[in-house]
Amino acid sequence: MLKNTTLNSLIINSVIMMLSINCQQIYGSASETNDKSTIIKNSPQDTSHVAQPATDQSIQKHQIELLDLAFNTATMIPVHPHIKDRSLAQQKVVEACIKLGQIKKAEMYIRKIENWRKNLCYATIAFYYAQKDQSAEAEYYIRLANVIDKDVTEWRRSRIMALIAQAYARLGMSQKATEYQAGLEEAELGKVDTAHAMIASEDSFYLQIQRLDELISKGVYDITKNALDSYAQLFNTFYNSLERRTEIETKIEQIMNDKQIRIPLFVKMDVYEKMAKLALEKGDNIKALAFINIMQTLFESAQWPTDKHVPRLAKLAELRYKAGDKEKAIKDLESAHSVYKSKGNKIVNIWRAGALRPLAQSYKIVDNSEASLLVYKKAVEEGIVNPNSRPRAEDLSATCSSMALYAVQPDEKLKKRLYEIHEELGSPW
Repeated sequence: MLKNTTLNSLIINSVIMMLSINCQQIYGSASETNDKSTIIKNSPQDTSHVAQPATDQSIQKHQIELLDLAFNTATMIPVHPHIKDRSLAQQKVVEACIKLGQIKKAEMYIRKIENWRKNLCYATIAFYYAQKDQSAEAEYYIRLANVIDKDVTEWRRSRIMALIAQAYARLGMSQKATEYQAGLEEAELGKVDTAHAMIASEDSFYLQIQRLDELISKGVYDITKNALDSYAQLFNTFYNSLERRTEIETKIEQIMNDKQIRIPLFVKMDVYEKMAKLALEKGDNIKALAFINIMQTLFESAQWPTDKHVPRLAKLAELRYKAGDKEKAIKDLESAHSVYKSKGNKIVNIWRAGALRPLAQSYKIVDNSEASLLVYKKAVEEGIVNPNSRPRAEDLSATCSSMALYAVQPDEKLKKRLYEIHEELGSPW
């Protein structure tokens, strides 16, 4: 009997030791974690169900190829001294993957990001799953986002914490959201309220309004902008209540017209764009057109530099087309294209492709694939006017991501050109 007990003890101890070794291999030992990074908050270990492995939704082969080319191009940018530009370009491709439901691919890309944007990308996936009410998956990526290098500056750390707080808020875990929201940098205040607004109820309506009014009363640009985004989300949450929706619209209009607050013109346009998109999602084309017309009036009230004029008019045309005013939409889109043709050469060369991509995207939306492809081809060539490879790589990566997002398939000539530019990248950066 004693021999059996001893044997069983040895077996149990062996199993525990093996599990301990496996855990250290996966997560690192406590001392290794302390040497390399800091876990900012304690994330819950228990979940309502086991997180499922990341998967990718079905997309076309050329979209996958474009995403891979986009990320590989971004990764070619040298870490030293261009790690900020490199990581930002990589993050943008990851965000494109998330929008396309390519979570497995996004996670693969994230591992190659070498600064704090890795954590920000994990937090973005967490929020993606939170919006789908998949709490276990959201918390899994929150744990990954939480492991932050000690040398990350406070404002960058704050951006990560704000996004985690938004994920918890969207999941309805208010206490956790409050913990992560504590001590956020000024620029991040109000962002978490947008997530709270997504699940707001009739009982919490006026508490939300009071909170947003308090934020706006601070008179700080970033906070006010975030609060307006939250108001737009409240507009969406209470869309089916005419009384509440009207109340929110009136509140937004008052803020926009308050001369003491002085909301910049482009921020006003961005807020109304969000509201137009939300109305379109609800199938309310009349309300969407009302917001689009406000945007149009704001757009026409100012003189925009060409690199801003073309994308904004193209976006207006795209929204107008979706709302059913197709004739004017196509006319405005052609007008935006004409402006670029006549004034595009006056744009600083590193910004030209960025002005063209929204135009190409909008042509795709209005079912003019031929024009869309032509503009993308122009964007590719404008993106290599600068002799340095860093801006070339940034533009090539962004253009490939854009084409993947909008399911624009390059013809053989363009595909060959994309890979040629990729292969030619090199010093000087």
